[in-house]
Amino acid sequence: CNCDPPGLRYIGNCSYVDNTKQCDCPKGYEFSSTFHECEDINECLLGSVCPSTTNCVNVPGGFQCECKRGYELESDWDNPKEVGCKDINECSLGGTCTSGTTRCINTPGSYDCVCTEGYYATAAVKGDTYMPMYNVCYGKKTQWEGSVAEAIFSKGIKEQRIPHITL
Repeated sequence: CNCDPPGLRYIGNCSYVDNTKQCDCPKGYEFSSTFHECEDINECLLGSVCPSTTNCVNVPGGFQCECKRGYELESDWDNPKEVGCKDINECSLGGTCTSGTTRCINTPGSYDCVCTEGYYATAAVKGDTYMPMYNVCYGKKTQWEGSVAEAIFSKGIKEQRIPHITL
């Protein structure tokens, strides 16, 4: 049984059903629009094939689920739909929010450093853009005291009332 058309590439299975030759693509592949070859199916485009804490990676004939940044493997990869990745608690690892005037708060896939009570972050504001100047908190008003801005930025200081300057 041969499913390879002359001059064209075919990666498939050939079988006879009721004395009729039948060609099928292997699992993870489908016929191209010309039906002359089997093309890889991108399972990642089909919807939620991986848990929300993972990224889907298409591979020939299948897919893989990889933990997103800030997450680590929670189970084995034998059944990709059952795999989960758990949040890494960066605060428990050390090396985060090390200024002594900040404390670390774990968030899903990341963390925030917040000023401890009585301390304030220093920032500069240019238009509507918040620009962190230092990843530390200060214990008193600074020479740049001005109007109040809200500041939230990934892996940096998070504080509601921030003394700032306008650039």
